[in-house]
Amino acid sequence: MEALRQPKMPVQEREEAVKCQLCERTAATNLCVYHQMAMERVKEAYPLWVSAYGSIGWKEYLDNVKRNVQTGRWAKETAEFLEKIE
Repeated sequence: MEALRQPKMPVQEREEAVKCQLCERTAATNLCVYHQMAMERVKEAYPLWVSAYGSIGWKEYLDNVKRNVQTGRWAKETAEFLEKIE
């Protein structure tokens, strides 16, 4: 039984690969898998912060995420990105 060869991507398509807007890694969308996952988690955590702190605005939440020493690098970069686009 012969091993199947993987088709090679044409040179044109390689040049058009999308890059993450935050770190320049190859990405399927505008964010790499790491920043996309961080984006989802930052957004999912907002309602938890609202219930814990009472009334906290989105911008204040993002600022707290960025300043929190326990926040990871990708989440901080994502919070900064969200502040800029909104």
